[in-house]
Amino acid sequence: MKHILLFAGTTEGRILAEYLNTLKIATHACVATEYGEQLLLNLEYVETTSTRLTADDMIALINRETYSVVIDATHPYATIVSTNIQAACQATNTTYYRVIRESSELLINSKHTVFVDSVEEAVTYLKKTSGNIFVTTGSKELYAYTQLPDFENRVYARTLSSPNVVKECYELGIQGKHLLCMQGPFSLELNYAMLLHTDAKYLVTKESGLPGGFAEKIDAAKQAGVTCIIIGRPKDVKGYTLDEMKDVIDGLSFDH
Repeated sequence: MKHILLFAGTTEGRILAEYLNTLKIATHACVATEYGEQLLLNLEYVETTSTRLTADDMIALINRETYSVVIDATHPYATIVSTNIQAACQATNTTYYRVIRESSELLINSKHTVFVDSVEEAVTYLKKTSGNIFVTTGSKELYAYTQLPDFENRVYARTLSSPNVVKECYELGIQGKHLLCMQGPFSLELNYAMLLHTDAKYLVTKESGLPGGFAEKIDAAKQAGVTCIIIGRPKDVKGYTLDEMKDVIDGLSFDH
């Protein structure tokens, strides 16, 4: 019997999986990609799967395995996934914990920083501009940037290197030297070099916090003289920081 169902796929999720393993707590970790699954290999007490689950799938899994606790350590912007996890926990009367990422203290308003609430709002702003755009908001919402005039030449997208992602980007028309497939987070130096290499005038990023390499992107953009378009996090999300979640885990008890 697995005691904890952990929805991971983030730095916090990986750290919690490793922490649960050191405590010898039987855990099932769900991640969204095969790459994420590989990062959690060789953990004796953690079973990892990379199947994408619907809310109904989650309910069936929880009912089948009767987990004591569900921990949601998905990405801060994965609002649909978190909503499904919460709904599944309510439907099965299972204890739910949300891990939140602490915000960076780097959001300084200046003429070189633009704050928006969504990718769509970022695209609306960029329609009024000229110059190359370095996009680091992930592959799922890249289709929005195809609304930009001459997007094939203006947009440079940094994404994960999985075959499915590459295929999707090519089908959108973002390909060749405009598609940079890498696994982050990235150093300030690498971000700076890539901004210069792409001759970027704009950097689009989500406020992903320190584990997401946000500080390094912002600092690199400042050094390169690039305007940052920052997509704010979903508002009013409550939960536990990584350290607080570890304290909660320490206070849990299970029958082995």
